[in-house]
Amino acid sequence: MKTAIFTLPLINNYGGILQAYAPQNVLFELGIDNKVLNLRTKEASFFSINYAKFLIAKTFISRYKNAKFEILRHDLDARKFIEKNILLTDEIYGFSDLKRVCKDEKFDAFVLGSDQVFNQGNFMNFGEYFSLGFIQNAVKIAYAASFGGEFKGWKNLSTHRENLAKFRAISVREQNAIKICKEILDLKADFVLDPTLLARREIYDKFCQNSGTKLKNPDTNANTGEIFAYILDPNEKTTQILDNASQKSGCKITQVNDRANRLKIEEWLSAIKSANFIITDSFHGCVFSIIFGKPFFAIINEARGNARFHSLFDMLNLDNRVIKDVNFELNLAMNYDEIYKILDEKRKFSIDFLKQNLKVR
Repeated sequence: MKTAIFTLPLINNYGGILQAYAPQNVLFELGIDNKVLNLRTKEASFFSINYAKFLIAKTFISRYKNAKFEILRHDLDARKFIEKNILLTDEIYGFSDLKRVCKDEKFDAFVLGSDQVFNQGNFMNFGEYFSLGFIQNAVKIAYAASFGGEFKGWKNLSTHRENLAKFRAISVREQNAIKICKEILDLKADFVLDPTLLARREIYDKFCQNSGTKLKNPDTNANTGEIFAYILDPNEKTTQILDNASQKSGCKITQVNDRANRLKIEEWLSAIKSANFIITDSFHGCVFSIIFGKPFFAIINEARGNARFHSLFDMLNLDNRVIKDVNFELNLAMNYDEIYKILDEKRKFSIDFLKQNLKVR
């Protein structure tokens, strides 16, 4: 069964790229031929948005005062990773391209997801087509779809509701999305794992081996080493949290974000794997800490949405990893045997969802 993965445009975002890479590998392991639909946006608008973020950080955050704008290089690095590691269709810049590619590829099935594919605005110029109403005579499912928190409304809601009702099955990444699907869309939805947790750890390990980047002193039993801080929205509170953690642990801080200090995807994965522990306000920062079995602490950014954090932490009994105060207790003990036991059960359920609905024997 030749399958298309219909997810958000792959821009320079660690989690966004890896959540496309992971399910493709899972489908290949299930014997399902597949490609990711190569949705593209105008590079000019991408650079302008990121340059605006950079200027804000440079102006208001002292540590970025002398930073240089290097988003072009990092975008090229991300594009190289994507083209090397993800099997893509031809480039798709609009609806006419989308229809042509789907017709030429002769897909038998479409997987909508994962990530915030139910947050219509995130699809940019493809927001009208996410419910796949233009696709006929093919199996359609949604895997680990996300609203990004609360339902923000859809343009042409009734049309999208009708289109999604024709899907063979719907699954979502957050528990609260089950209620949204039922009450607003009149749809039954299952709760499944984010696809980055669905894949085997080995598909990420290979990037760490080849990256050439490791943090120093990765011995988590020592009072020396490094804290890897992946902070999407640095501010005074996060600075206090990091300073407190460094003082209590005796570890140095390596801080990365999407504005001024960036790493290649391979380097980002390596930094998580080799750190003493991780502090992050990123959902996928938490996810990859779990994948690599690392102690971590989460700063939940309410503005970016907290549902995905709470769904993950409730499932794995990790509510104690949430930092609620700048003077938080630095408890590095985590029972990964128990965490992985729960994950294995949920992974089986999630794999079975794909097998049953894509008719894998």
